[in-house]
Amino acid sequence: MEALLKASEASALMGVSMRHVRRMAQSGALSYQIHMNAQNRPEYLFPLSSLPDAAQQKYFAEHAPAALPAATPAKAKKADKPAACKPLEAYTAEERGEIGYWITTVDRWQTYRNKAGTKKAECDEKFVLLCRMEEPDRQISVETLYRKWAAIREGDYGALVDMRGKARKGMSKMPEAIERVFLTLYLDDRQYPIPRCIDMTKQWAQEEMPEALPLPCYHTFYRKAKALPEPVVVLCRQGPKAYYDQCSPYIRRNYENFFSNEVWVGDTHTLDVISISPEGIKHRLHLSAWQDARSGVFVGWYVSDNPGSQETLNALRKGIQNFGIPQTVYVDNGREFLNKDVGGLGHRAKKSRKEKDKKFSPPPGVFERLGIKMTNAIVRNARAKLVERRFEDFKNYISRLFPTYCGGNVTEKPENLKFVLKKGEHIPTDEEVIDAVNTLLPAYMNCQPYGGSVLADAKKTRIEVWQDHLPDGKVVRAASEEDLRLMMLRTSDPVRVSRSGVPLKIHGMKLWYHSAELCNFYFNKYVYVRYDPDDLSCVRVYGTDDKFLMEVPQSIMEANYNDNQEKIGRIMAYKRRAERDLQKFADALTLEDKDPERALNLVRNIAFRNASELELYPNSKLVELRYAREEPLLKAVGDIDIGRMNENIIRQRGGIEDGENL
Repeated sequence: MEALLKASEASALMGVSMRHVRRMAQSGALSYQIHMNAQNRPEYLFPLSSLPDAAQQKYFAEHAPAALPAATPAKAKKADKPAACKPLEAYTAEERGEIGYWITTVDRWQTYRNKAGTKKAECDEKFVLLCRMEEPDRQISVETLYRKWAAIREGDYGALVDMRGKARKGMSKMPEAIERVFLTLYLDDRQYPIPRCIDMTKQWAQEEMPEALPLPCYHTFYRKAKALPEPVVVLCRQGPKAYYDQCSPYIRRNYENFFSNEVWVGDTHTLDVISISPEGIKHRLHLSAWQDARSGVFVGWYVSDNPGSQETLNALRKGIQNFGIPQTVYVDNGREFLNKDVGGLGHRAKKSRKEKDKKFSPPPGVFERLGIKMTNAIVRNARAKLVERRFEDFKNYISRLFPTYCGGNVTEKPENLKFVLKKGEHIPTDEEVIDAVNTLLPAYMNCQPYGGSVLADAKKTRIEVWQDHLPDGKVVRAASEEDLRLMMLRTSDPVRVSRSGVPLKIHGMKLWYHSAELCNFYFNKYVYVRYDPDDLSCVRVYGTDDKFLMEVPQSIMEANYNDNQEKIGRIMAYKRRAERDLQKFADALTLEDKDPERALNLVRNIAFRNASELELYPNSKLVELRYAREEPLLKAVGDIDIGRMNENIIRQRGGIEDGENL
């Protein structure tokens, strides 16, 4: 039985009033027992282990000295061997309660036996009888009291704890080699079950360590496996990705210092709703969305059946029109963001293999033209993007409302979905789904209670949090519709201006844009083309220095063999007009007098001037020509005799044939 303290003693140890101690007992913060005192009145008694650790430490510090009188030399037989003392934090709450009980009991015993005019031996016997009457279940003897007293004087709190059944705790008969083999098999990414690991361990022991047989029972191996730290098991059996998602230290983002529109998080989500397209095809649409990191508000979104960079920009344009321009966007490493004319290629950029590409640096993307800084998340780090958690809310608040809700996986799939699809009566169209999303996102989801980590905003809605945390007195960076249209134009690769104009390749189809001014003044030069995917009637042409040159309409210089005469006539008139315009430009650069003999007369004048200058030079003297004097080649010793060789050939052939020359 552990030490029981009165309310006055507990209040003194905890540093609070007695009324506060009783209030803690009534609220359940402290466990207590009710005993009848000498006046037959109920009294609160508090177990020592129920008090805070600081109060328990204070109790031990106050009572241990009183129970530690100087030891007599005759009794201190083991004084030469100091006890291995552990701090109180090393013991459990139950063990600390037992330590407190023995300290209190020894303190009472010392007070009882030190009364004047009494024999200590008789007091010891009487005190033991008194303890047995108070606690019949606890066997206390005089020897026990002396043994506990000696342990208290030595500071050995472990001797005050009942160690029966605990002496071999943590010990095992399993050899270390067997344990290592078992854990090697168990901590494998193939995730062998424990019985299978035991069987393979036995087989290893039979071959490599037969002296270790028989092995311990199944429960011993089971305890070894379950005693392993969970992060170790997850890392070794499930892999680094599972460890990173489940057990690695979690970095909490501090949103208290964020402002609205400081960071937007963007991503794409596949709707968990089956809809039917205008062509009658059943499919699932995609939501490209941007979310404000401070408030959790969906600021911009766009629903489509083929998500990409343009759908992402459409959602961004909608968000800027309604909420202003953000300072930073936090995105993943998808192609819809790491695009040359959106946010730049980032780590996807590679060294160009073409010389012409090395001559030009790519123009700034949409984010840079809008003054937005792009930050990319770590690859395969989904928990870093807040918007993915908001997509779960989107599924629960909106997607589940549709009769064709299909869930995010097989386990979430409703059982009656196949009957709804088979009947086909309640399958929503794409237009109905898009209309529902455009209605429910701003007026329903953005008005839900704020569920973020900032406790000060717990009672506000998300849109109220966005409004309350705008920087500099509710000021947002905005852009006019015309400026926004220009800043969000897509940009092509550098293209060369040819006789046909400039090409624009979209989804594998090449569109041509032509104007007389472009082809006449920038022929065979490289330019950039910026275009609005929603309006391809004309494009804006920029130089390689990103300077605006002109707007160019779609080319009309295309004709089929079966086109009528009027269309061919319009095309030919366009060609003649382009030639006339170029001729007018050339005429403006030249003289009006087109004398065809002007060049001949200019050259003749130059010749006359040079001839007059030549007459001023003195006559040159004739010089004697020198000839090379060739010495005859000397014959080397043993030189070949050509005449003798010819005679031998004639002799071998039997004479000279007709027409043959030597």
